[in-house]
Amino acid sequence: MVMGMSDADIKKLFGSKPDLADAITKADVQLKRFDSDPPRYELTWFHIGGDTPISLSGDELWSWATVQKAIFKVWKQVIDDMKPSDWHKLLTILNNNQVNADEPRASIAAEVLDILENWTERSKSLKWSAGDIIHRPIYKDGYFYFKMATFESGALFAQNSRFYYRRYDMPRQKVHEILKRAGAKTLVKKFRGKGIWVWQIPEDFNKPNELPQGELTPDNDGNNSEEHKVEPERTDEIPPDF
Repeated sequence: MVMGMSDADIKKLFGSKPDLADAITKADVQLKRFDSDPPRYELTWFHIGGDTPISLSGDELWSWATVQKAIFKVWKQVIDDMKPSDWHKLLTILNNNQVNADEPRASIAAEVLDILENWTERSKSLKWSAGDIIHRPIYKDGYFYFKMATFESGALFAQNSRFYYRRYDMPRQKVHEILKRAGAKTLVKKFRGKGIWVWQIPEDFNKPNELPQGELTPDNDGNNSEEHKVEPERTDEIPPDF
């Protein structure tokens, strides 16, 4: 018996687990295939995850252990173990009823940029001091500057973000690619004499202006409580904390 739980509690706990096999046979689980290269799949379980899908590659979908972990991460549900052969039988049912769709990259990229735009625009008219770059984006001469970790925690993966459910299949490298296609770049900018790695993106994401030169001077004389090390030289490599 598990400490602190009665036999009845344990039976209730294990008996309350969602039955994926039953849901698949009742068509409560849907598999959508995106015609990308390589193809990607979205698994939706309406009763458990609502409209929130789990995004998987073909190899990930084939592995029950990987699907089981994804269900736990995205839908926060623990599903019983099953034999790979049993999962493949269920997968056959899903595959026979799957929905085909166009490659989703464009819509995902548009959504990321939409969230970025809403996040940056809120700070456009605010005055800033050098330390503010750690907490929010800053705006100067047609460009926004921000830290990737700040964008993730404050907007992209915030609890109130409509993109929040995609954190499982949105590694930073994918976010980097989306931002670069929109004209963003990483560089070291000086804030009151101190250098710091930041992301720079034009105010109009798809129409970059002439790159600004020189030091970023705050609009006010607020005290800078943040100390930043000057990077010795610029490289094309994205630092690990980006």
